[in-house]
Amino acid sequence: FNTGLSTMSALGYDPADGTLWFSSGGSNTLFQYSTSGVQLQSGILTGLPGGTYLAGEFANAAIPEPASMLLLGAGLAGLGLVRRRKAA
Repeated sequence: FNTGLSTMSALGYDPADGTLWFSSGGSNTLFQYSTSGVQLQSGILTGLPGGTYLAGEFANAAIPEPASMLLLGAGLAGLGLVRRRKAA
């Protein structure tokens, strides 16, 4: 989609609400867009240093990686088999 801005940098995806964030080059203004291209908001966030942002990322500890879930499932299945053998 076209944002109408000539320069964009620091694109980041926010998995908490499924939106895209980016900065306009040469500015510390941040823009929030839906993935369909609708601008939701823009502004300068307090507490962030001024300047041009070159990278954007969001920390999200709530989403475990697939390998961890596979390991957890295998461990639980193993415990279930051991328990079943003891009962028999």
